[in-house]
Amino acid sequence: MNHVALLERVSSGTDGHRPTDEEMRALDLAITFATIHQNPYWTVESQYDSWRVATTDNAAIWVQPIDIQEGRIALGRGGRVSILSGGHRLHDEDFTIQPPLELHMPTRVSLDARLLEALHSTLLDPPAGKEQDVEALAVAIRWLTKSWQNSPSITWEDRLVSLKVATEALTGEDKSHLSAAALVELFRSAHLQPGDAIGAEDLL
Repeated sequence: MNHVALLERVSSGTDGHRPTDEEMRALDLAITFATIHQNPYWTVESQYDSWRVATTDNAAIWVQPIDIQEGRIALGRGGRVSILSGGHRLHDEDFTIQPPLELHMPTRVSLDARLLEALHSTLLDPPAGKEQDVEALAVAIRWLTKSWQNSPSITWEDRLVSLKVATEALTGEDKSHLSAAALVELFRSAHLQPGDAIGAEDLL
């Protein structure tokens, strides 16, 4: 499979050790959110620029057992039905990781380093007293990114439900009109914050 990136720790490099569950969640949410954040906004002019649009399928993280010394790797797939196959070597010419059929490969995907760092560090180590807010943010990102999967098995109704759950997580309101009002207030508070203003145009 082409166009993949290898993640490794700065401190220890590629050592074959699996990230912790907390590290995996922070990485997954930060990368998937940053992937869809860099997409162009919908306009009449840009609506046909699908070649520029990435989905969360492009941000899928594969965590596989690797034997660094022997170059051996085991491939795992599936969530409901888990399948693990071994006997592979990283440098074998016929070694491939098959992408999902619906994977779309956009061009010029570039993730915002500051956004990645901010999300990853906040999700992995929430500021004191803000743990509940950070957990709400994590839930919102998880449901938002579900709506950005490219699988045809996810209908537009499914995507709307995912977006509704995401906004409910952010606002703490399950009634649409109350959630909408709370969301507007949240955007307004971000727009008015001191320092480098985020501005509504920079919020997803």
